[in-house]
Amino acid sequence: MAEALPTTTPHNRVQKLSEHVTLQPNLTGSSSSNPLDFAVFNPKTASGKNPCQLKNFINGEWKTSAKNQDIPDPLNGEAFIKMPDTGPDEVGPFLQKMAEIPKSGLHNPIRNVNRYTMYGEISFQLAKQLDDPVVCEHFAKCIQRVVPKSYVQAVGEVKIVAAFLKNFCADQVRFLARGFTVSGDHDGQESKGYRWPFGAVCIIAPFNFPLEIPVLQLMGALYCLFGFRFVLRDLSCCEVLLSRQICRQNLNSLPVHQCQNKKNSPTIGTWVIM
Repeated sequence: MAEALPTTTPHNRVQKLSEHVTLQPNLTGSSSSNPLDFAVFNPKTASGKNPCQLKNFINGEWKTSAKNQDIPDPLNGEAFIKMPDTGPDEVGPFLQKMAEIPKSGLHNPIRNVNRYTMYGEISFQLAKQLDDPVVCEHFAKCIQRVVPKSYVQAVGEVKIVAAFLKNFCADQVRFLARGFTVSGDHDGQESKGYRWPFGAVCIIAPFNFPLEIPVLQLMGALYCLFGFRFVLRDLSCCEVLLSRQICRQNLNSLPVHQCQNKKNSPTIGTWVIM
């Protein structure tokens, strides 16, 4: 009677590899010829008469809330951005998603390891897009519309984000999971240490670097800390930058179910991220 094939046969290894490849998203970036196809907020035309309506991002979808908070234009005081003012009765989906996160993460050194190279390719696509002068100009102008920075300072912030993403292209993400091995007291005995995820991540970002700080921490939560889901809360006037960045990452195959961008008043933000 023929014995069953062991789980480590080349056939099974090839089968598992094909499953990983099948699970990989399309990492070719946006198919549109317009480099700003992710942009809803136009920093040149947004005004009190033409406000930008922001939405919460939950479970891969953009959703409105019952109320909005008006964000004043720093040039004239008009409400040029409508930001969702998420109330306590609307935070259920965010808390539910946080509760669903396994402590072992969505990937780790021994599980779903294909996601390391997947995030390397995503980082490459995002960095490549930020190198486009049109995209760089767009984010620089968006930064200037919500914080008091010169054009040189705003462009510098975009360039730093691009440089960070370039640092984690190709195989660089997997090296973040490098552990250690220490010999034991007896022959054949050793201790191994793994860099392991632990639960959910919350990001509370300040106003002074509205693109750089949230994006660096956001990507860190996704690949440095091995694929957590996260809730991200930024200063109200800077949320428009995060919304556009999440749109841009969606077009470059970022797994959208891992992102939650919740906009709300500071009181509710403190309550939900405690």
